[in-house]
Amino acid sequence: MTSPQPESDALQPTGWPRRVLDTATLHPRVVLFLIFFLFQLGVSLIWFQIDHRPPRWDESHYLYIAEYSYKQLRALHPIQALDLHGVTSTKSGLVSFLSALSFFVVGHSPALAAFLVNLASISLIGYALITLSVLLVRSPWPGFAGALFFSVIPSVVIWSGYYQVDMPLTAAAAVTILLCVRLDSSGFERAQEAAMLAAALALGIAVKHLYPAFVGLPVLYLCIRCLTYGRGGIMARLKLRWPVLAAVALGTMAGAAY
Repeated sequence: MTSPQPESDALQPTGWPRRVLDTATLHPRVVLFLIFFLFQLGVSLIWFQIDHRPPRWDESHYLYIAEYSYKQLRALHPIQALDLHGVTSTKSGLVSFLSALSFFVVGHSPALAAFLVNLASISLIGYALITLSVLLVRSPWPGFAGALFFSVIPSVVIWSGYYQVDMPLTAAAAVTILLCVRLDSSGFERAQEAAMLAAALALGIAVKHLYPAFVGLPVLYLCIRCLTYGRGGIMARLKLRWPVLAAVALGTMAGAAY
């Protein structure tokens, strides 16, 4: 004969509600990011239902580049899709190239291209801020509050409806700083994150040429910490941590070459 369960246990949820509750308890960072993402999704959907104005000057320029890249991709010329010689002398083409790739999946729409670029960008910003908060203060709540505050600034709300590279630039800077902090907190020993930093630097420069102005000091500080933090002499540290410095150099050169 089994003894009856305590009343407190009987009131506990079971099945999928229990799994959701366990996830919220064990992984609050994931739950807060999902809340942030769903909030941004709702705001973006409402904004694009309201704003039906045609693309403005800069938007038209970037959309023209996206159209050029799309035509080159359809002709099976991926290198030419990234080569903007004769197309523009002032704009970077990475964001437009990614939009051109999305045209094959979601269709050909300037409004939808702007929607996807900005939703992806602000989601990356939210993820970076929440994760940074966990690394720096061991709580996701300050990062969540900061991401939410950033996303409701009127200028951010307005610009998030435009097809521009400013939101992707902000996202690239946020992710780069996150990778710098993660490398520092791990003792500069994770080669995978060093490779991710190299990719972030290369792609960030390809997003917009102003990217180095926002991440230059954090990356420089990372390199200084890499050479000066820890036991042993500078040569001993260099022998162990050279992948981090190599990643910074390779990422910078790759982005500058593009």
